[in-house]
Amino acid sequence: MTLDAFWRHEGVASASHRASLVRAASTRGLFRDPARLSARMDELEDSLWRAVGVADLDTGVVVGRFPKVLYFEPEFLVERVRLLRDLLPAVNLRRVIERNPQVLTMDMTCTLPAKMRELSVLLPRTDVIHLIETHPKILSNNVGRGVSANVAALKRLMRDVGVVEEAVEIMVAHNPRLLSSDVEGTVTSRLRALERAEAGTVARYAEKPASLARMLCASAKAVNRLRFLREVKPEVRTSAIVAVNAPRAKFDAAHPEFEKWWEENKRRLEEEEG
Repeated sequence: MTLDAFWRHEGVASASHRASLVRAASTRGLFRDPARLSARMDELEDSLWRAVGVADLDTGVVVGRFPKVLYFEPEFLVERVRLLRDLLPAVNLRRVIERNPQVLTMDMTCTLPAKMRELSVLLPRTDVIHLIETHPKILSNNVGRGVSANVAALKRLMRDVGVVEEAVEIMVAHNPRLLSSDVEGTVTSRLRALERAEAGTVARYAEKPASLARMLCASAKAVNRLRFLREVKPEVRTSAIVAVNAPRAKFDAAHPEFEKWWEENKRRLEEEEG
């Protein structure tokens, strides 16, 4: 069995993660030995269960995202997970660890509590514990600088189009990706695309911040579906949120000419947004 086949069998679904793990075999002896790797993965799963009863851990996902976790001794893992449970008593730890396994290496007596306090100050109307559960990668960001600057930039951008700060917090709570997105680049570009497609779109969704957040985090292609409908099929009065967030298969089936239109106009639209 090849190492790639081994990792696939162990549940590492991502091809890029498997490639990285296979490359690790050239410099790390552990990663050349499937028998030792299997034993380490069993220890990882067992340690989380012994710590606080975390069951059904997707070890393939965890190892794929953070291979170094296999070097941690079982007692170290038990201690880390118990400290994490103390910080996040009502959170689904399995989900947090699967999405951001690097959290196991963080300082849980100073750094993590400090980040949680900073998030509470930065987003006073937001349930920070729920935010961490749904977007655990936020714990790997520099809250005091990067996240804080992003929130300030997002509030400025939204204020200019009539969206109040309370709504901005709701946007972040429903789509935490905004905390780490390029606000001055990507998010601003999506906002401009919505307005070019149909002036006043952002203002109309100011009272529906969750929907607005979903549109601003969509791809350029998805956002420009609205432009396509207004320019090419004005008789179709689909709402902005439905146009942008419809499943791709459903939208393509209803509007098969969109793909050709996108390929013909993509460069022009990107230049407009740039």
